[in-house]
Amino acid sequence: MLILLLISLLNGAEAKEVSIVHPLTDLDSASLVLRLAFDGDKESGCGIDSNEATKLMGVMEARIDSKKRELMKAPYSKGWPTQTELKNCEINCHCGIFSSLFEGLPHLQPEWNTLYQNAQNKAQSQGVNESKKCAKKAEWFCSSQLLKSLRKEAKTLGAGLESPGANY
Repeated sequence: MLILLLISLLNGAEAKEVSIVHPLTDLDSASLVLRLAFDGDKESGCGIDSNEATKLMGVMEARIDSKKRELMKAPYSKGWPTQTELKNCEINCHCGIFSSLFEGLPHLQPEWNTLYQNAQNKAQSQGVNESKKCAKKAEWFCSSQLLKSLRKEAKTLGAGLESPGANY
């Protein structure tokens, strides 16, 4: 996974462009669709097979990590969930990503602590049925520029990793 992150960072121009264009919540929604595709759910997973989902998830994980690092530079500012979004995170299916964002803070502002803990509890209790409902809300991903750019980057990474001398 570290190799995928490093290669993704070397392809910085495209990764930064996507990071700016797509908020963390969009990356999170798309990631859910890829996880369901990996699990073999053709309907919720845009018809992506498990092998492709694995490759795309590696690229997506690097983008999410990059976006989270970017947001951590200025906690509670633009791009961070609002208190309302955090309180109602299950409605838009982002409890997991929101709670993981707050995990990285050394100290939570008191008014956010309860909201963070509630989001964390909701994320842990999300089941398969809820995940499928959330993926239904993310159908935009199946025909998106984000999916196209993930495929392009995964193909580039795959070609680089399959080159002679890469397997040692």
